Amino acid sequence: MSVQQINISYDPKQDRLKLRLADTDSKEYAVWLTRRLVSRLLPAVAQRLRETAMAETESGQRSLAAFEHQTAVENSDFSTGYAENLEPALEGGPILAKEIRFGLRDGGNAELQFFGDNDEQMTLTLTTQFIHGFIRLLNQGIETAEWGIEPKGIFSSHIGNQLSATLN
Repeated sequence: MSVQQINISYDPKQDRLKLRLADTDSKEYAVWLTRRLVSRLLPAVAQRLRETAMAETESGQRSLAAFEHQTAVENSDFSTGYAENLEPALEGGPILAKEIRFGLRDGGNAELQFFGDNDEQMTLTLTTQFIHGFIRLLNQGIETAEWGIEPKGIFSSHIGNQLSATLN
């Protein structure tokens, strides 16, 4: 799947974040994210991105990773609205994620794997820019949900409170 847009919105009735991904074939993939999983994902992503920063000291890694994050976010398109009326790619609606795995691949791309019930699984490969944009949207969703999760490490800038936000 080649991701073209990412959208994260908060559903107060479900008390979950809904991650929607539009691919280049106008199909939509969707995953429900719980507070528990999100609170575990952010520190893992921050740690991995710090580890890839080419600096000699830990504080240098942290500073370089924060700079890379800020640069990627500033160069992302958050102004274009999310494409609606896309064809659902998954039967049965969004996956309710029970487990998330995150890793970095050769070339700097990130891989996110979402696992649900009944062998439901979705794997995403995101460019460096998209992973930083995804983290920004995730932090925005956390803020909107008022879950009390503090942004971790390199992701600690204030980003505003909205029910839905999109990365293009």
